[in-house]
Amino acid sequence: MNFEKEILQKKIQICDKHLTRLLSAMKAIKPLLPLTVEKYRGLSYTELSFIDQISYRFGKLQDDAGRLLRFIIVKILREDLEQSPFIDILNSAEKLRLIENAVEWIRLREFRSILTHEYNENDIVDGINKLYEISEGFQRCTRA
Repeated sequence: MNFEKEILQKKIQICDKHLTRLLSAMKAIKPLLPLTVEKYRGLSYTELSFIDQISYRFGKLQDDAGRLLRFIIVKILREDLEQSPFIDILNSAEKLRLIENAVEWIRLREFRSILTHEYNENDIVDGINKLYEISEGFQRCTRA
């Protein structure tokens, strides 16, 4: 169990790092919000770097938080879901109140795809604006 505790702590630290840097970048672009395509096209190199950091850190946070959930459910709580699809992990996490809502998690995953794959300017702008809207929830996590 000590080994699992070390792994758990490391996974949490990784998620904390991503969250801290994500929130820092979100704070830096706050004066630009709500973002429009016109504003996006006129962003400076530094401002675009913050957008890139948001995209990267949010994607990494989603990936690593998913791995953390799977680890908690399968290795710590010993639920028989090791080979199960991730939606089963999410549903279990919701039942255990590790997350508030599995559907919301999937919605966040969609934002991640939009931001990390850079489909088009409209999608990026919409993704950043939506992510900013929900970032209050992230900030509550850091205060808990």
